[in-house]
Amino acid sequence: MSLKRTATTVLAAAVLGSGLLVGTAQMSAAVPAAAQRCGFYMDGIIAVYNHCQNNTVKIQIDHIIGNETKCLGPGIHDIGTNVPGAAPWDWVTNAFAIGYC
Repeated sequence: MSLKRTATTVLAAAVLGSGLLVGTAQMSAAVPAAAQRCGFYMDGIIAVYNHCQNNTVKIQIDHIIGNETKCLGPGIHDIGTNVPGAAPWDWVTNAFAIGYC
């Protein structure tokens, strides 16, 4: 195993072990896809959907008032921001796959 790969593996393990979120593209590439959550989750005030399969999926995004659908390819997607004081139709409460696009 090369020194660079060893350093990347150790750094990724340290980030996962400490529970810290690092917002750089370089660091997120070092974290194995299997270690990332799939589906909907909240990252602070950011609503996130991570599509872990290698296809395009249609998701339903539920808001406090109403819902919408979007087609997403593989990867992590910002699907909304829950900002205090924002209109209730902007707040994301859930998201889930409903089919393929």
